[in-house]
Amino acid sequence: MGMASTENIGTQVTLFPVDPLPTSKQETNFIENNKVLKNEHQFTYVNINGLNNQGVKQLERIKMTFESDLLDEIKYILNLLIVLSNNNPSKIDLKNEYSFLIDYLLKYLESSSIELDIKIDCLLIIRNLIQNVDNCQVLSGNKKLREIILNFLNIYDNSIEYLNFFENDQYKELIKYSLDTIENISSYLSPISADDLIFNKLIHIFKVNNDKNNSITILRSISRYLYGTSSNNTFENNNNSNNNNKNNTNTDASVLIDDEFLNKTLGFLLLLSNNNSIDNKILL
Repeated sequence: MGMASTENIGTQVTLFPVDPLPTSKQETNFIENNKVLKNEHQFTYVNINGLNNQGVKQLERIKMTFESDLLDEIKYILNLLIVLSNNNPSKIDLKNEYSFLIDYLLKYLESSSIELDIKIDCLLIIRNLIQNVDNCQVLSGNKKLREIILNFLNIYDNSIEYLNFFENDQYKELIKYSLDTIENISSYLSPISADDLIFNKLIHIFKVNNDKNNSITILRSISRYLYGTSSNNTFENNNNSNNNNKNNTNTDASVLIDDEFLNKTLGFLLLLSNNNSIDNKILL
């Protein structure tokens, strides 16, 4: 039912139906009634937002948002980047025009005054971007990123002592993205030495972890970290893994693969092979 106009005739109200003009007709009327445009409407008008012009380019809009440091605007752009990085991470080239993104994302991840939701968004963007080989190469060499991830993994370690702490789904999500990021960059960091802090943390978390998906991700990361290490070194140094070799930067990380880790790994793999339908929580 269309809109209606009213006409007062004494005390009687009469309703007249009104049919709105289509947009194309309104535009035509506008041009015909405009003294300037009525003789030039055959031309295409450009550089007017909404008329064949999208306004500021997306790259510039993202840059200006981060430079503005306005939290609401930053949240909006982070949501946009999550979608873009998920759909096509290669379009966000960290080697070239989007290289400025790294500093801003790490800035928010590192800041203690930034709320957890924003940190999760930043880490999710990084996790998505490293699915692209070129972006992964760039981020794998970033020392600050590894330090931030290690700090997040320490949160996981604390949650073992305070079980209620890890009931928070936000921290679970943060850890998941941290582990996913490590899994991708680990291939570019191998082989590593036994004093690598992240590798040591992965070994420790795997031993105390009871989450199936996290265990799978950690095993993948460890296998990639160990690529290129000496197989002989594993057997020669396994008995000495409790000595000072852990502090020797010349000792490769294979010495950290002790009996406890191997038994946990074997039990986990047997459980997976015997029951493919196990849920995310496992108990070994």
